[in-house]
Amino acid sequence: MEQNIDLPSELSRLFGDTTMPLEAWKVINDFWNDLTNFERKQLIDKLVKQPDPLMRVLTVMMDTKSNKLKFADVNNFIAEHLKTALNVTEFTITYAKLEGNVWKVNISYPERNEIGNLVSNASALFILDNQTGEVIQFQKGSYWTT
Repeated sequence: MEQNIDLPSELSRLFGDTTMPLEAWKVINDFWNDLTNFERKQLIDKLVKQPDPLMRVLTVMMDTKSNKLKFADVNNFIAEHLKTALNVTEFTITYAKLEGNVWKVNISYPERNEIGNLVSNASALFILDNQTGEVIQFQKGSYWTT
């Protein structure tokens, strides 16, 4: 099992004893905690290339923050929307494509009658903002063609 990369030791290793305002530390720590170990390693590789310690962190954070939503995030936003809109908790993503500034996604889910019996499989399409996860379009009974 891979060991988690610790933020304080990495910053200390890269920058030495650098004093940072508490608010800056909180922002950086929150950002760090949202990253996977793979993303942390990529971030550290980028940090080494920046000239000024604080600018290293800020520049790379801004660069990394502007990245697109991960597929897992897309799945979570859709799950939240389906639960709210249709009270659906079971679904399968059948198509997902990042296109420009949006994710285009098809899903299928079991439609059930009032007593919980399966009636049919239904489909829906989504368009999600690729940075915020906001649902731009949701259309039940439709799907994107490839």
